[in-house]
Amino acid sequence: MKQNTNTKTKKVSVSKTKKTKIKTYPSHYLAIAIIATLFVEGMLIGSAHAADWQQGSSILDMTAGISQTTQDTLDIFQPVIEVAQDVNEFYQQSATEMTKLLDLSGSVSDLSEATDGIAEFYNQAATQMTDLLDVSNVSTWPAIVSGISIERH
Repeated sequence: MKQNTNTKTKKVSVSKTKKTKIKTYPSHYLAIAIIATLFVEGMLIGSAHAADWQQGSSILDMTAGISQTTQDTLDIFQPVIEVAQDVNEFYQQSATEMTKLLDLSGSVSDLSEATDGIAEFYNQAATQMTDLLDVSNVSTWPAIVSGISIERH
């Protein structure tokens, strides 16, 4: 006996996405809305007095805030500027001293003294640069951001 092995499969329909229709209005509706808005704005601006405009401009005046922010920025970056100036001075002094140290025009016979001097120079320079760049103990940095004081604990 032969069995029927044909099985019926159901076809799954792919759902279609609904497309929403965009309503289109005549362009004169937009023109009417813009004219109405401009008319209302004109009425509001026309009804304001000079004193109202002066009060509004005084509210929006940021002159004091700008000068305060500028001063706060200078206070914040002052330690960084000082460190950069100190590093620059260190390198200028180092170059001057190294020029003196490497000047062997008087005596070339004592090379070991020159190498010892160079090694000592770099040891002192490394120590001084470490001390110069160590800003961990600086407690005088201003703790103010835009006029707001920040307490350190």
